[in-house]
Amino acid sequence: MSLGEELFLLRFSYESGCAKSLDATSTSGEDGVLLWLYMENRAAMAGELARALGLTSGRIANILKKLDEKEMISREMGTSDKRKVYISLTEKGRERIEAKKSEEIAQYNRVLEKLGDKDAREYLRITRRILELN
Repeated sequence: MSLGEELFLLRFSYESGCAKSLDATSTSGEDGVLLWLYMENRAAMAGELARALGLTSGRIANILKKLDEKEMISREMGTSDKRKVYISLTEKGRERIEAKKSEEIAQYNRVLEKLGDKDAREYLRITRRILELN
């Protein structure tokens, strides 16, 4: 695994775990929903997505509507309880978030490369340590 990929994974853990005040492209918008579904690799209900991403029910409803219109998510009724609707990624949504992931990893690799191997590894070590503390 490249250092950039490792930083990408660490960033997701940090953002979904202990930092809620993030930029719109990370966890508070469409890409945040797609990323959460991608990283969790499972379907979820709207309320769970809202809680995980720190969004209101109204905001998550708007995001899901837009993603549905763009065919990036699918909605499926629960088998035992028809009131429950599960949201999952479509292939189109998966492709979008994988492209974004690749772009971010490439960007992280460029930055980490400029730090040099020793400092990049130390930065990742410290980031891991911060996550362990939370």
